[in-house]
Amino acid sequence: MKHSRIATSIEQSKALRKAGFGPSTADMEWNYMKHDGQWMLTVAYEDSQYYAEIPAWSLSRLIDIRGTVSSYNYGPMTDSGEVIDNIVDSILFLVKSGYIDPKKL
Repeated sequence: MKHSRIATSIEQSKALRKAGFGPSTADMEWNYMKHDGQWMLTVAYEDSQYYAEIPAWSLSRLIDIRGTVSSYNYGPMTDSGEVIDNIVDSILFLVKSGYIDPKKL
């Protein structure tokens, strides 16, 4: 059974940060666990015991962000089969086109 991702990948998270989305707009985070050399996705919260190295956005949060645009044209979509890929691509398109201002979220 194929598992769907529940949050942005590290690469997508970096692209959203580059587009201007601050860590406070994310609801998850990628943390590097030095003891085992693995990346771990965790829910973001104020008193996290780990240093949030890379913020991450859940599918739910991405839908909220994209929902700030009152338009039926969300931009180009990928055909990856992953809903989260399509939403990230459309959000990046909407930021580039000036429809979403990450600093106003």
